[in-house]
Amino acid sequence: TYYFCAIVRNNYGTVFGAVLSLTTLATPPTVTTGSATLLTSTTATLNASGNPGGAATTGWFRYSTVSPGTCNDTFGTRAPTTGGSSLGAGTSSASFSQGITGLTAGTTYYYCAITQNAVGTALGSVLTFTTPIPPTVTTTAASSLTNTSAYLNGAGTPNGSATTGWFRYSLANPGACDDTFGSRAPTSGGTSLGAGYSSTGFSQPVSGLSPGTTYYFCAIVSSAEGTAFGAVLSFTTPGAPTVTSAAATLVTSTTATLNGSATPNLDPAFGYFRYATANPGACNDSFGTRAPTTSSSDSSLGAGTSPVVFSRALSGLTPATTYYYCAIARNNYGTAFGAVLSFTTVANPPTATTGSATLLTGTTATLNGSGNPGGAATTGWFRFATASPGSCNDTFGTRAPTTGGSSLGSGTSTVSFSQGITGLTAGTTYYYCAITQNSAGLAFGSVQTFTTPTPPTVVTTAASSLTNTSAYLNGAGTPNGSTTTG
Repeated sequence: TYYFCAIVRNNYGTVFGAVLSLTTLATPPTVTTGSATLLTSTTATLNASGNPGGAATTGWFRYSTVSPGTCNDTFGTRAPTTGGSSLGAGTSSASFSQGITGLTAGTTYYYCAITQNAVGTALGSVLTFTTPIPPTVTTTAASSLTNTSAYLNGAGTPNGSATTGWFRYSLANPGACDDTFGSRAPTSGGTSLGAGYSSTGFSQPVSGLSPGTTYYFCAIVSSAEGTAFGAVLSFTTPGAPTVTSAAATLVTSTTATLNGSATPNLDPAFGYFRYATANPGACNDSFGTRAPTTSSSDSSLGAGTSPVVFSRALSGLTPATTYYYCAIARNNYGTAFGAVLSFTTVANPPTATTGSATLLTGTTATLNGSGNPGGAATTGWFRFATASPGSCNDTFGTRAPTTGGSSLGSGTSTVSFSQGITGLTAGTTYYYCAITQNSAGLAFGSVQTFTTPTPPTVVTTAASSLTNTSAYLNGAGTPNGSTTTG
């Protein structure tokens, strides 16, 4: 509004007219669509500015999930549904905004600002915004495992909102991930994953774990749009191996194979044995003999989580002897001992050697022999007859003694034995052999002979060299195998 008056003057004076007024016409408003702010998955704030152009002006917005091409006041949804923000009636730019709700997460919206006064309507440019969605997360395998520590790993996608990631872990399987089970790692806060749209890995070291133990864990991410939970995975901390002694096999009189199995428990493990003829009571790594003798020859068992069978062949053992042994396994985290088991080597069959008969008379003799017990309790006896058996056996002729026999012990050295026999016939040839027996079998010596001596015989012959006072008496005797005097 302007006020004015007319004025005239001449040489004689100046005259003033009445004061009148006029009001200029308003101009159409202007408008600029601004960026949307305060985005959530279901809400946003639309922003703009407009110049009223000198007349009372109102501002509002239109938005839709479909592009209108250019701004107009008919597409999509009006915000607010009626009325709008008052921009006044000035001639300077004034900002205005409008909150909208009920949006769909992860959706692109098209919007523009509109202003209107008595002179006309102004339409802003069409802009877009995309509502954020809750973050997503994936739990990935734990790494850098030791017997007391591990790294928990995951990957999260922020989906446009500032996101933080952390983990939960426990000895018990929660079934499904949540933010209450077990322990939180870290105990508060977490790893910032930014606000991008790409998957971002994150990890967290945990310590104070128990060796050889299975843990369950999951990754969790959270932003203003929500919290996401990864799958529950598990890992097992490495620990000392576990080991079981198994029965010995292929046992002979001097050899055997020791057997065992061990679970490495995720660290490279090696297996070996200890054995001795004395029972150690409990397995340890100092008793008896180590098999193999050096650790460089131990059986490699890998680093898995399943039992691995291993064995070791022994030689040079003593027949018929009980040995005590156990399986042992070691890795970087310790040594494990199996139970003490035992086996007994098989006894060897005895040996038998027939010796020469001694102390011969016309009716008696002593039979001699020797035998090696082969490590088992052994008995020795003889067989004799006047007829040759061809080869020694335990059925021909007469057994001496008739039952039992001489104990040769259970050693592994040769032992002599003998047996006196009576009731023989003078001047007769006898066939005999030595026999030995233990739990492993019978042994037969060679068949030998002896002949019983007979009494001497004598013939008186004529006297000779006769004189009146002397003569030689003469005779002839046959000793028949025995020292004889005549």
